[in-house]
Amino acid sequence: MENAVKSPSVNSAPTPFDEDDVVRSLRAVSASLRAMLHAGLSSADVELVTGHDESVRDATHSLAISYKVGAGGEFRRPAWLATVRDVFAALGDAYWTLLGDETSVGTETLRLRAASVMASQVQWSLCDRHDPPSLAWIRLGSLFRAADEVAAGDVAGDLPNVSREFLRAVALFAADIDQLPFSEALASCEAIGAALPFLALGRDAPVGIHYFVDPPDVCVPQRRLSPIADRRGWSFRPGLASEFFDELALLLSLGRTPRRLEGLDRESAIAAVRRLKASLCVDPPKRRARRYALDGDLAVICGFSGTRAALSSRAATAPATWRVTDLSRTGLGASIPFEPSRPVPDNGELVGVRALDGGEWQIGVARRVRYGTGRVSVGIETLCLEPVLLSVECADLALDVIACDPIQPGHSVRLALPPGLTIGEKTLFAKGEHGSARLLPLAGVSRGYDFDLRSYRVL
Repeated sequence: MENAVKSPSVNSAPTPFDEDDVVRSLRAVSASLRAMLHAGLSSADVELVTGHDESVRDATHSLAISYKVGAGGEFRRPAWLATVRDVFAALGDAYWTLLGDETSVGTETLRLRAASVMASQVQWSLCDRHDPPSLAWIRLGSLFRAADEVAAGDVAGDLPNVSREFLRAVALFAADIDQLPFSEALASCEAIGAALPFLALGRDAPVGIHYFVDPPDVCVPQRRLSPIADRRGWSFRPGLASEFFDELALLLSLGRTPRRLEGLDRESAIAAVRRLKASLCVDPPKRRARRYALDGDLAVICGFSGTRAALSSRAATAPATWRVTDLSRTGLGASIPFEPSRPVPDNGELVGVRALDGGEWQIGVARRVRYGTGRVSVGIETLCLEPVLLSVECADLALDVIACDPIQPGHSVRLALPPGLTIGEKTLFAKGEHGSARLLPLAGVSRGYDFDLRSYRVL
């Protein structure tokens, strides 16, 4: 098949995986599909489109399992994600054209393939921290509403059908995988796929926080704090998956990896499964503080090194300007016009912020980064309102770190350090405006995108 993504035959000798070659092949498939759409698709092209579909899925699976945590750490997102998003968008357009404007027309197999591609658009958009295309949600909702199984009321994920794919997309959206390190996002996608028989969309809304859909009016899941009277629709019901996630985490911890999660980082998979149980089945994330709408400008430095330099008044680059959108006791939200040259933080990256017209630097951690149309929204969790640059040393090394708490004898202090240093596990000698002190390391470390946060006892 012309422009199909090449994959080795099961009977052929193993060949080294070439990521660049696979990405080039995916781009060729995308270009081929766009050319077919421009020329006009007909029922005679169904076999060709489905062949492209199969090869694209094989290729994206190969890219996912070949992903390794490298120099950029577990938060690093590979460059091939943009290509994957583009090829699934082209497949979605092709299937929708083949189905025609009336979604009830067409074979069930073709409708199922179309729904699966739309759900994959949602998946890979979230993995790449992008808003899933609204058109994908509208099409998926239309296919869901026209499905025969929807008429029965509650929808389960135990059978391969259109409703199962819509359920998969809703579950991916509810899991907030765009906020995870990429290795955990990949594992979460596979764990959700395995858990679908235990997930459902129910007519009766549960008490408390839940996600609600009602195509065609509400195709993008809405997060609600309580049910709304006189509104039918469907609510996401993940409660029955709790025991499944427990068993899956146990198998992974014992070194027994289910087929669906083979090839993925095991520690990331364990963390992802435990998080899915906690966030979907036990205690959905809640806002810890009320948000207040705000409109103003912020000066922002991205990254541990840049923030440390700004605190020392030796910043090598000028701060970027962001628009603050809301403020709370625990953090703030900001919006950035998207420009390729404008720095955008990764999830877990340290950032320094202050009012554009002056003031003292504060530091926080980027917890939510989402690319939309022409802009990027960023949620920052406040780490420290009055950070202090501190010089520390031990027998091996001396460097400047960021103290997130006052240096007071008998109290603990959090230090933001460069990642992966063995100095963090040793007693440190600190010098700063407070004078001198010995710092005894305490158990535990929190790892960010470009820094480690460790606690010490001030002696």
